[in-house]
Amino acid sequence: FKKSHVGIQYYIEKRIVYDAQFWGTADYVLTGHNRKTKQFECIICDFKYGKGVEVNAEENEQLLCYILCLQQELKTTFDKAHCFIFQPRTPGQEFTRWSVDYQIIRSAESTIIKNKEECIRLISTGVTDADLFAGEHCRFCDAKMHCSAYKNELNSTQLKVLDEIPEV
Repeated sequence: FKKSHVGIQYYIEKRIVYDAQFWGTADYVLTGHNRKTKQFECIICDFKYGKGVEVNAEENEQLLCYILCLQQELKTTFDKAHCFIFQPRTPGQEFTRWSVDYQIIRSAESTIIKNKEECIRLISTGVTDADLFAGEHCRFCDAKMHCSAYKNELNSTQLKVLDEIPEV
């Protein structure tokens, strides 16, 4: 990265914030301008040390959220992002990678922020348990672990925010 980019910044265990309800802690981040293409790029690495479910970088919602938070915090837009997950307890799959371009980042931002806003709207209307329904907006709800609609949905299917994002 140092050979091919200029204006490099790096962060380790950086809390990156989109707004008061939407944030994360990125394990390792590099940013810089590509010397050849002049594109502003980032590398985001997420370290998964726990046992259990293998996690893949490709189409990873958490990594997309980190990209959006980092853009907001740095007040910039990435032309390209390279996402990595390092999971040392998965032999043969220790590193997985996913590169996303500007179009995917914009599409993800539109979908994720729309879902977040819907969740906040529902909370602010004072809905009761009988009025609740599970959906993609649950991803950003602080009360989801106490919500019967979310628990029922979680038991039957996985919630997806990537359905509208084109394949790389």
